[in-house]
Amino acid sequence: MGDLFQNLVLSIPGYTYSVNYNNDGRPTFYHSPQCETITGYNPEEYQSDPDLWSKMIHEADRAYTLRFFKDVAKNKKRKPIEHRIVTKDGSIKWVMNDHVVETDENGKVVGESGVIVDITERIIAERKLADANKELELLYKASAEAENRYKL
Repeated sequence: MGDLFQNLVLSIPGYTYSVNYNNDGRPTFYHSPQCETITGYNPEEYQSDPDLWSKMIHEADRAYTLRFFKDVAKNKKRKPIEHRIVTKDGSIKWVMNDHVVETDENGKVVGESGVIVDITERIIAERKLADANKELELLYKASAEAENRYKL
């Protein structure tokens, strides 16, 4: 079963992670090897710096994203979030983070796990499409105005 699970984790077009909160309150982390492809950081770097994930969040998205995760942990509702990260080499990527909160029988949060997918190409394509639509609207308006101007 271990090989099957490992093969499934490695086949995901993103990276998986989990955080488990021990009885002493200290978290233990798992980040699949694909984290390095997306962020530039390897699993050992996440292990050595528990705050690395929050440090990577783009400054403009940090307050919203951290508040989002606090609210999800409190409300225990699954909901994906899209935000920017700054990778190890300084480039900016958009990611989608979808995770679930795990609770014990008393409702206390004991862990979280999820998947992070690089959606940068999708965001760029959406923005190009929106820009193209704006240009088409302007051309249509200009064409309609010109047509109305020359009607007798």
